Amino acid sequence: MIHLYYSLMKGSEQSEWFDYYYSKLNAHYKNKIKSLLRWQDRQVSLLAIFLLIEKVCNGDWTYLNHIQYNTFGKPFIKGIPFFNISHTQDLAVVLTSESAEIGIDVELIQNIDISEFRNVLNEEEYKNVESDALLFFDYWTKKEAVLKAKGVGMTIDLAKVNVTRDSCIVEGVEFFMKNVYIRKEYCCWIAQQLKQIQYIKVEEIFLR
Repeated sequence: MIHLYYSLMKGSEQSEWFDYYYSKLNAHYKNKIKSLLRWQDRQVSLLAIFLLIEKVCNGDWTYLNHIQYNTFGKPFIKGIPFFNISHTQDLAVVLTSESAEIGIDVELIQNIDISEFRNVLNEEEYKNVESDALLFFDYWTKKEAVLKAKGVGMTIDLAKVNVTRDSCIVEGVEFFMKNVYIRKEYCCWIAQQLKQIQYIKVEEIFLR
């Protein structure tokens, strides 16, 4: 079973929520949140932690003390399902799987200067994006999701990560991808090794 949890944070109206859950963090994660310059970034980063602990770790905030990281910085916790986190603007998502490593990336669709991202696309992809700028978000989120599933972060040249409609081979390893609809203004793709992704349970979590 693959399960995706997501939640939206709406600015300063959630300040009481932020204060309550920030108080639950250990010193390490409090410092990580405080180091973020923008209030919006601090909120959505805490929101991602909230989803992980409340929905994947059964509300036990002591699991924060057991988060470990691989060589490339991908977090994991022994004893719970594989998981991956992504956030953008005011949206946070957490993806879980009981069968294999997974990756997810979500981006807010917005106007961008495509030329600034020339180095992350191969020649064919760049030509396609020149004709349809919205394709950029498909390419970007697919590539990030695959590299996060592989657990190597951004250490591989994105232009060399060649994604097709629903699969990608990275360093001889095949990953399968699936688009997930959250809201029309966001682009979201997930990736997993082993087998094609057939079913994803998507659940919106409302803040309390």
